Amino acid sequence: MVAVPALLAYAVVAASGGIGDALSRLRHADLWWLVPALGAECLRHVVFGVQLRWLRGDEPVPSVRLGSLISLVTFGLGFLLPAAPTEGMTMSVVELRRRGMSTRGAGLMLVASQVAQFGALISIFALDRVIVVAAGELRHSNPFTAAAISLVLIGLIALGAWGLSQEPTVRWIVRIVRRLPFLRGKTREEIALEVTLWHQDVGRIMGSAINRFRGIVLAAGAELCSATALWCGLRAVGSPVSFEVAVLAYTIAIFATFVPIPGGIGVVELVVPAMLHHFGVPTASGLAGVLVWRAVSFFLPAIGGMLAYTGLRLSRPTAALDQPVTLALDDDAGPEAAVVM
Repeated sequence: MVAVPALLAYAVVAASGGIGDALSRLRHADLWWLVPALGAECLRHVVFGVQLRWLRGDEPVPSVRLGSLISLVTFGLGFLLPAAPTEGMTMSVVELRRRGMSTRGAGLMLVASQVAQFGALISIFALDRVIVVAAGELRHSNPFTAAAISLVLIGLIALGAWGLSQEPTVRWIVRIVRRLPFLRGKTREEIALEVTLWHQDVGRIMGSAINRFRGIVLAAGAELCSATALWCGLRAVGSPVSFEVAVLAYTIAIFATFVPIPGGIGVVELVVPAMLHHFGVPTASGLAGVLVWRAVSFFLPAIGGMLAYTGLRLSRPTAALDQPVTLALDDDAGPEAAVVM
C-alpha cells in the first residue's frame, strides 16, 4: 500500500525530468528556514495541549505539557502506525487513564479534538480558497463562485455541528447502527439508550457553543502552524509561494492523508507538487519542498512521539491523579452503595 503510491509519485516526477533537480534543491536548501518550520510544528503540539483543556468535560484538567506529549503520541507516532491514528489514540487513552481520566472520557476527548480539527480544516480551506481567488492566483476562477462554495462548506460544517446536538439526530443514528452485525442481538431500546448516553457524554465533553467555537479556533491555530511549516519548507528550497497558496496546499495534503495509508506516504508527495505546479511551481521544486516539510511535520514528530510515549510509560502519575474516584450510585444511598474506580 505504501510502495505503490510512492512509486507512482516517483514515476510522475521522473517523467517530468525533475528527480535530479529535486535532489539538487534539497542539497542546496537554506537550512535557516528549518528553524521557523520546527518552531511552528512545536507550537502546533502546544496549541493542541491547550485545546484538550477546553474539550475535557468534567474530567481532570490535563496540563499543557501533558497535552503536548499526548499530541506527539497521537499525531506523531500514531500517524506512522498502520491504522493511523487509531493506535496512537489508543496509547494516549491508556496514558490519560493512568492519570485520572476515565477511558470513555479520554477517548471522547480525543475524538472531539479530531472533529474540531476536521471542522477547522474545512473552514480554513473554504476561506483560503476565497483569498487565493481574490488575489488572482487561481486562474479561470470566479471570485463570487468561490465565495458561494466556501459559504456552503462553512454552512454544512455549522449545520453538522448543530445536528449532532439534536435528539432527532440520535434517533437517526440508531436506525443506522442497529443494522451492524454485532448489534443485531440487542433490542432497539437498548441501542437507543446506549447511543443517547454516548450523545450526552459527547455534549459534556464539547461543552457550550462558545466552548465548541473555542475548540475549533484552537484547532485552526494548530493547522495554520503546520501550514506555516510547509510554507517554510517551500521557501527553503527556493519556491517563494505566497502564504495563502501554501495554506491551500496544506489542506490538500491533509485531505490526501485520509487515504488508508500510514501518513499518506506517497499520496501526499504526488498530490501536493501537482497542485503547486498549477500555481507555477516546478514539480521537482514542489516535491523538494514537500519532502522538507514532511521531515519536519511527519518523521521528526514520529520520533518525538516515540520518546514522549516512552517517557509517559516510565513516569509515575502524580499522587493527586492516582487517587481513586468514588461515585455514588444513588443520592440517598449510604457509603455501602459507593463504587470505587
